Amino acid sequence: MFQLLPLRVIVILLILLLGFFILVPLGIFILASFSGDPFMLGGFTLSHYISFFTSKRYLNSLYNTIIISIASAALSTLLGLFMAILIHKMDIPLKRYASASIIIAYIIPPYMQAAAWITMANPVNGILNILTQNLFGIKPFNVFSYIGLIWVLTAFTMPLTYLMISSRLLSIDSTLEDQSLVSGAGLIRTFRRVLVPLLLPSLFTAWLYSFIISAENFIIPYMIGVAAAERIETLAVTLYIDAFAIYPPNYTTASIASVILLLMSGMGSLIYYRILATERKYVTIVGRGFQTRAHILKRSYKLLLSISMIILTSIIAITPLIAPLLMSLYRVWTGSLASPTLANYDRMFSDPYFWRSLINILIVSSLAAAILAMFSFLIAYFSIRTKLKERRILEFISTIPIAVPAIVAGFVILLAWYAHINIGIHGTLAILVLAAIFRFIPFSVRTISGGILSISSELEEASSVSGATLTQTLRKVVTPLVSRQMLISAILTFTLVFRDAVTPLFLATGATMVLPLYIFYLWVTGYMEYAAAMITFQMLILLIIIIIVMRFMGLEAFIRGR
Repeated sequence: MFQLLPLRVIVILLILLLGFFILVPLGIFILASFSGDPFMLGGFTLSHYISFFTSKRYLNSLYNTIIISIASAALSTLLGLFMAILIHKMDIPLKRYASASIIIAYIIPPYMQAAAWITMANPVNGILNILTQNLFGIKPFNVFSYIGLIWVLTAFTMPLTYLMISSRLLSIDSTLEDQSLVSGAGLIRTFRRVLVPLLLPSLFTAWLYSFIISAENFIIPYMIGVAAAERIETLAVTLYIDAFAIYPPNYTTASIASVILLLMSGMGSLIYYRILATERKYVTIVGRGFQTRAHILKRSYKLLLSISMIILTSIIAITPLIAPLLMSLYRVWTGSLASPTLANYDRMFSDPYFWRSLINILIVSSLAAAILAMFSFLIAYFSIRTKLKERRILEFISTIPIAVPAIVAGFVILLAWYAHINIGIHGTLAILVLAAIFRFIPFSVRTISGGILSISSELEEASSVSGATLTQTLRKVVTPLVSRQMLISAILTFTLVFRDAVTPLFLATGATMVLPLYIFYLWVTGYMEYAAAMITFQMLILLIIIIIVMRFMGLEAFIRGR
């Protein structure tokens, strides 16, 4: 299509640039874990790994991570499957409301989910416990427990499993179910013997991705597990405590915990993509006659299933919105709803540190979104439109950060751009922008790739034949056609950065504090009611953004494209 040499040069330059900002930091990080001091490469040894794997505390944190993540991922997948079948396969009312609510829950930050369930189910003054005490004289709920932690992680990941399963469910031809029903099988048997087998790859990938997210999650285990009577530590929490919360910090064990988290996430991501590559065996759209529709139910079943759907949707999606709002209306939260006040909001709008952290996160989110949209466009275009062998390398490197947990990403950037390649950006917003690009480039590339794949290459060939250069073709033909996808990518990236409190954990300073991290610090230092006011304000902004995205894409398109 275009001359081979310029294309190869461009692709190689992109590979070198990506390698410098992705592979080099990761390489330094892995080498540093074998060093006596991760900030001083040298004196490499395995003794620290041996000490880590013979320590009861570290083995316990590894065990907690695996067991809690397996349990929460399983429950999340089951609930996601249940909701996907109700919404897309059952003729019941209020489905659109339920689906939109779960999509809104998809953008709820983890600290908001944790704060909501602490408000609802803490053993002292949780709303649920006060309610059951008034009705039955008991306080049965305790979020500060293994069961509580597993539930909150489930509530956080369920919207994702719902979207992943729904995307597959919407591509299954309903005539397969019709044939089963005509042959005499009931609806439940049809779902069990026809629908579930077709969904198996998606169910496993949903479970696996939910497992990865739960295993690497820091905020929820820290806010809930550390406050538990038996102190539940996961690897992410151990990493943070050893590197940040004790003095002197133990960066060596923190780096080892980071490597283990990276390996778990990396192996899970590799299996995830291998499974996606084999899903073609389960294709059911065969060109003609494809249709998907809901099954007609009896009125009694409709009522029962509708109530179940609304209750579960409210628990997952509405609780995280309402609980922080309630807490924010009181100077000291006691569980009583008497005498609300707007004092926390008055304090928030007169707090210069709030405005600074808000402006900082707006700058970081906007810059990261804009840079990623342009950079990801080039990566996606040259990965898809060229036949060079190097394009595979470009595509591979751009997907690597998806396997890097958020807390590990912050530690990687700190070691690389502060300790070993100090280019003077530590303590500035630039390092936060760099960290955001490192963290979210796979999501941006994937979003824009969909737009490029939908464009016929004949348009670019016609441009080339007419004498246009590569730059002119990209500017006048390709970019206008994918501009909508680039805008959606930028908005989604902005949303991801705007709610991320973990990646900046090791990087933000007093001058570069960002709103999500400020909220987290306020909560864990005891200013929960004030933090709840900021959570409510932030969620209002996120709701506006997600409504804009869904207006652009449509509800079903959002589900299909995730």
